[in-house]
Amino acid sequence: MEKLIKLVIDYWHKPITIAVVFLTAFLCSLYFFSEIDINRVTIYGVILSVFVPSVIVAVWYLTTRVPRARKGRTGIVIAVSAEGDKERIRLQSDFIDVLRSALDDSNDLLRFDFVVLPKWHAEKILDSDAAEKYARKCRAHFLVFGNAKVRVLNGKESHVLRLRQLIVHKPISKDLSKLFSQEMSEVFSGNINVSRENDLVGLEVTSVWLAEAAKYFIAVAALVSGDLNLSQSLLERLRGSKHLAALKNIRGVAKLRQLIPQRLSDVYLNKARYAQTRWRTDRDPRILEEMNENIEKYNKIVPKSYDYRLLKAIWYFVGSRDIISALSELYACRGQSDATWRYSAAFIEAYRGNIDDAVRLYEKAFTRPIERHVSFEVEEFISWILESEKDKHQLFFCLGLLNLKAKEDIQQALGDFRTFLSKSNGSDFPKAITLAHRYVAEIEHKLSQLGTQG
Repeated sequence: MEKLIKLVIDYWHKPITIAVVFLTAFLCSLYFFSEIDINRVTIYGVILSVFVPSVIVAVWYLTTRVPRARKGRTGIVIAVSAEGDKERIRLQSDFIDVLRSALDDSNDLLRFDFVVLPKWHAEKILDSDAAEKYARKCRAHFLVFGNAKVRVLNGKESHVLRLRQLIVHKPISKDLSKLFSQEMSEVFSGNINVSRENDLVGLEVTSVWLAEAAKYFIAVAALVSGDLNLSQSLLERLRGSKHLAALKNIRGVAKLRQLIPQRLSDVYLNKARYAQTRWRTDRDPRILEEMNENIEKYNKIVPKSYDYRLLKAIWYFVGSRDIISALSELYACRGQSDATWRYSAAFIEAYRGNIDDAVRLYEKAFTRPIERHVSFEVEEFISWILESEKDKHQLFFCLGLLNLKAKEDIQQALGDFRTFLSKSNGSDFPKAITLAHRYVAEIEHKLSQLGTQG
């Protein structure tokens, strides 16, 4: 009888099993309801003979289908197969249960739904393609797959775990995906050998390590998917994790400790840039303070970087018109090939009346590489300043230069130079006035030629 039960358990998930069970149950039901005489079967007997096997089929389907994480939860799916029942039970109690417990400390950030795939599903996941298919079916955000065996290593019996991970995130570039995969392999190689003499401690430590690695991978997935708040919360906790600090002599721990602050700095910088983008639309000083808060957090991890100086200069100028501090940050960027800092420094020099210095900075900036959107953002910023500080008419000259040489919009440049000349008294910015007259003449000549050709 025990052998029969074990046989049913081992083959229960197979379609052939339910076909045999259905047919057997149907025939047995007919036999029972006919009171052993097949000619005396009633309609109710037939109905019940179909109903009972149907219930069995429904139970089979519910017990063999791919389990799924609930909607609105972060699905952690474990698909690790084991050689025997004892090994599978040990894996369940000493590895998977500890992993589940180690993830509980983040339940206030993420509502985890922990799914352990039955062995007949776990055994089908042999590569990343199969893992991706199961991840979709299970609604997994993080899937661990592989196998656990008992082998003799160096004369001692050991648990040999070969694990791989799959993290689900929004589509990203191939380069970023390659970097992500490389990080995963460096942080958690998945080749784990645990001596059976001390397997309780070894498996628990491995579970805690995998839990910390899972939190990191989920945090990075949140970062690339744009959920910066979740990514920040997870990474900040990992940075102060006592569990991670207690892990010793495990391959990948040092790499993870190195990566956590790096990714946290990415979060702070992205939040600062996002705040700056929102501020360009709303011009709300509170958003600018949010930007400053995040760039200061970023600066503690990556001191005095180029990105920090650019954003800090904006904060100094817009927040308090602290021109000296803003220029100090910008001129500290000398040596950077990117021209953004020169555009910013040229604007501030022009703002405080040093139009000749501004022209020199602009001329160099026009020959340096820059992202295309920068010139449009600079034009937008200058126009915003002119709305509230109409006496800074020299900024129209800056707009003329930008439109002429950066954007190549000669019609707009002509209008800017004419506005500058109309507001100048002839003696305040003599060199700029001379240049503006020259540019106006050149543009008018070019336009007249274009008109003649047309």
